[in-house]
Amino acid sequence: MMGQSLALGGRSVVGDLSAVAAAAFYSGYVLTLSRVRKRVSLTATMAYSGTMSAVLLIAATLVMEPQLWPHTVHGWMIAVGMVVLAQLAGQMLIAASLAHVPAGFAAALFLAQPALPAAAAWVLFGEKVTPTQVLGSIALLTGLEISRRGAAKKS
Repeated sequence: MMGQSLALGGRSVVGDLSAVAAAAFYSGYVLTLSRVRKRVSLTATMAYSGTMSAVLLIAATLVMEPQLWPHTVHGWMIAVGMVVLAQLAGQMLIAASLAHVPAGFAAALFLAQPALPAAAAWVLFGEKVTPTQVLGSIALLTGLEISRRGAAKKS
């Protein structure tokens, strides 16, 4: 994923550090969600998570952006689509899965997110995939299989 930006430089380092920070927050989210789901219903978990996310993201938006609400129908359609697909469907499926899958394996599985869309784009749209990306995807999927086997042995 980072093969083309390995050189140390201003924008590259900031982007790489941002990616590491995002991964740390995402891992923390999955681990917290996993613990909460053991004690709280899916509906309550999503209500609390969605409310807190909305409050934090609105505050961040007000600090960083001059415009909070979309001004066009197209903008509203994008916002509603993101709420329905990303937040309601995606996050709810993640939260529901954590009642059945160990958090460590779920977090490892999220690493496949870059590989699966790249494969779909290659198949569906003829996107170019470099040999380095193929090797990285193979390494990632191999690691996931090792993780799955380790989680199965613990069960």
